[in-house]
Amino acid sequence: MTNLLTQEQEAEADRLAGAHATLRDRAVAAGYGNNLSDEDVAELRTEMAVLSSQYFDLTGEALE
Repeated sequence: MTNLLTQEQEAEADRLAGAHATLRDRAVAAGYGNNLSDEDVAELRTEMAVLSSQYFDLTGEALE
């Protein structure tokens, strides 16, 4: 993180990154197992985009 963040902001950034990683893993697993519908995967990806945007607003860095 290039910005100087408070401990609270760092904790929030870590939470956002963790939630994003969890959703990414679920979306990837769904693709391999065909466990979710296309609509469900699209919903996961939308949630990922929201988390990524919040993370960027907080840190100035993008999540992949």
